[in-house]
Amino acid sequence: MKIQKNKIYTLLLTFISIFFGVYLWKIINIPYHSNGIIGLYSLNNYNSLNDPIKYLTFIMLPILTFLLCKIYIEKKNFINLLIFFRQNEQLKIKKDANLNTALYIILLLIFIQFFSLDFSYHKIDIFHAGQKLNPAYKSYFDNSLWSGSYITGGLFNELLNTKLIWKIFNHQSIGLMRFFENFLILLTKILILILVLQISKTIKLDKYLRLFFFVLLSYFFLNFIDYNINSADLIESREIPNLFFLIFSLIYLRSNNDKFKISFIVLGFFSVFSFFWSVDRAIIYNLLLISLIIYFIINYKFYSSFYVLFFSFVFWLISFFILQDEFLFFISNTLNVISEINDIHGVIHPTPFSNETNATRATKTLLAILFSLLISFNLILKKNSFEDHHIKIFLTFLSLLGFFSYIYALGRSDGGHIRQAFGYPSIFLILFSLFFLIKFINNNYIYKFKNYLKLLPTFIFFLILILNFNLNFDNIRNYKNNFTNYIYANDIKFLENDDIKFVEQASFLLQSEKCIDLYTYDSPILYLIKKPSCSRFNFLWSLGSEKNQEKLINDLKNTNVIIANGKTDGWGQVPFNIKYPLLDKYISLNYTKELNILGRKIKFKKKN
Repeated sequence: MKIQKNKIYTLLLTFISIFFGVYLWKIINIPYHSNGIIGLYSLNNYNSLNDPIKYLTFIMLPILTFLLCKIYIEKKNFINLLIFFRQNEQLKIKKDANLNTALYIILLLIFIQFFSLDFSYHKIDIFHAGQKLNPAYKSYFDNSLWSGSYITGGLFNELLNTKLIWKIFNHQSIGLMRFFENFLILLTKILILILVLQISKTIKLDKYLRLFFFVLLSYFFLNFIDYNINSADLIESREIPNLFFLIFSLIYLRSNNDKFKISFIVLGFFSVFSFFWSVDRAIIYNLLLISLIIYFIINYKFYSSFYVLFFSFVFWLISFFILQDEFLFFISNTLNVISEINDIHGVIHPTPFSNETNATRATKTLLAILFSLLISFNLILKKNSFEDHHIKIFLTFLSLLGFFSYIYALGRSDGGHIRQAFGYPSIFLILFSLFFLIKFINNNYIYKFKNYLKLLPTFIFFLILILNFNLNFDNIRNYKNNFTNYIYANDIKFLENDDIKFVEQASFLLQSEKCIDLYTYDSPILYLIKKPSCSRFNFLWSLGSEKNQEKLINDLKNTNVIIANGKTDGWGQVPFNIKYPLLDKYISLNYTKELNILGRKIKFKKKN
């Protein structure tokens, strides 16, 4: 009875600490100091460090309260934490024909779904599309990477993915870019399925219940991403490095020895490749990698930690020798983005449990992250050693991944980015709930259902068939023709009528220009009129600081024409003359002649 009372005290104090965290969220306010970047933060005198500190306070206060209650009220021994992580059990995986069959069926359906897709001609996002089109177009001809374009998100995401598919087909089109985006979604679905398979292999269950677990988990997780590229998915293709981490760390955890493994090479490779793929995902990946190395050290697995560090160093070194001067641009570019991006596009995070915009979504996500961490620590602090130890270690890493992933929503705290941060906490809570439900059935009722479980493969087969895969056999039959028509479709099919007219007129008027620059957020224009930018800053949104404005001004000395006044220029809520004062002044003084075409302005440099 006393034990139960102590647990109630722990829960009550932890619950109270959450609301105290909300109170602290409201009062934490680091004074603002100007850094030359104009945005919503600066206009509201809001320091960009406030939201990360508020987030850490909100999460860590209940965690510390929970741990202290466990130690001082429930008398838990903190040494159990180390004992938990030092378990060295190896898990031998037996071949499971039923599981493999289900895997192949679902994998087949994933491919059939991909070939069932409609080739959509929906209009391009006139704001974001240029972030991929412009750098790829420039690099297609001059082979520049970071030296030719200021990369905000990641080299592959903004440049190489589009360029590579263009090179493969020796053709440039929006259709090809769209197709490759769908291909990456397909790859992400396959990696999710492989992750589910590895989880299912690790769990100790009757083979028929394991099959059931695998199918249900596949159903939930595969629905976290779809082929609607305009929607914010819970898991998207930018998560590929982190999915690789989860897969190969789990493979390692099952073996749990200090011998050399292929996993170390993969984990080391993504230490650098994740930065080329997506900068924010790379930060998370490398934080996870550090966490894994700490796990190795706690377990006295010094060879494992050495192998991961060694291969990480090797791949960084290889990148340096391959990229040469571009590597220096990569380092400078990436450090600059990390230090400035939140101040550039920052949106103040809503207070949890308030009626502010997106507060409900933020509160839901924050609580999901917090609960996943609390559950993990509760599992760790249990007295006895546990069955399925490897799954519980994996759950700990998964909760850390959810915790780190909230950086997506810090800085750019709109609905879409907060939704992205909800992905891994959702995976954790679904996996945890289903894991313990199935384990309960397996341990307590399996003997009652033993005879019926043999019918489960048949049931599973039909369940798989009715899952939401949206199969279209007409599209499959006509796939080759539909694909060819799509990738070779004229780009104007993806444009609004007024954009088509502008592109036609601007292309004719500017045909003699070698390059032009933009003073607008309508970023795809450069690609559409087939002109590279004269500057690295071909996506104006990421320009930001006075230092970068001065760099662009220096580039403009060789720029005769600028296109300004786009449809999306009000998207950032801050007028250009306020956001970019140095640049605006230079353009006003040096570009005097204007030509108005359907609302956009073509500005010509003043002749000396």
